[in-house]
Amino acid sequence: MSKDGHETPIDDSAAPMRHDTGPILGVVLVFRDVTEQRRSQQESARLAAIVEYSGDAIFTKDVNGTINTWNDSAQRLFGYEPAEIIGRPVIQLIPPECLRQEEEIVERLKQGQPSELLETVRVAKDGSRIPVLLTTSPLKNAAGEIIGASKIIRDISDLVRAREDLLREKELLATTLTSIGDAVIVTDDQGKVTFLNSEADRLVKRRSERTTAERNLPHHPFACPNDNA
Repeated sequence: MSKDGHETPIDDSAAPMRHDTGPILGVVLVFRDVTEQRRSQQESARLAAIVEYSGDAIFTKDVNGTINTWNDSAQRLFGYEPAEIIGRPVIQLIPPECLRQEEEIVERLKQGQPSELLETVRVAKDGSRIPVLLTTSPLKNAAGEIIGASKIIRDISDLVRAREDLLREKELLATTLTSIGDAVIVTDDQGKVTFLNSEADRLVKRRSERTTAERNLPHHPFACPNDNA
């Protein structure tokens, strides 16, 4: 504690003071301010907690592609216990057709660039394929050298299923509107036609042809236009 009452975290050490081999006359105390060190330790602990309890699968690999860390969410997503996967190559999680993507990610990492958010597929322990969103960022040492990468993976199976369901519904609706016996015209909020089924197309063309034919008839001075035509 300083004179003004401010408390500073320290590391301390003590050494005895004596004349030759005589009795101890006192002690030399050495105090070292460890404020930044403690702050760094707290930040590291906080980040470790975030990684450990994140809902996303998070793991790290070294420059050779060997997995070094593995959080609980990664275990739940892929089915591997840490002891089963740490020390194994990351390509164990990548299907053959996606290996080229990983090579491109590695090239970006070598340049110190994080990869863009990538929608791709990874393989679980049981062989099932999982659609995921993947982010990869470089890991650097104190000298700024790249020593590996961290990967954040989010399972988007529900999103992909919803997207597929929506696509099937759109295809079913399009088939229904195309094959229905009635004329169907769909417009946007600006009144622009966005869909015209075959029956509507046929009627519009017939109407257009009839209107053109009527316009080509000789004009009679006592004839009135038929608005209902």
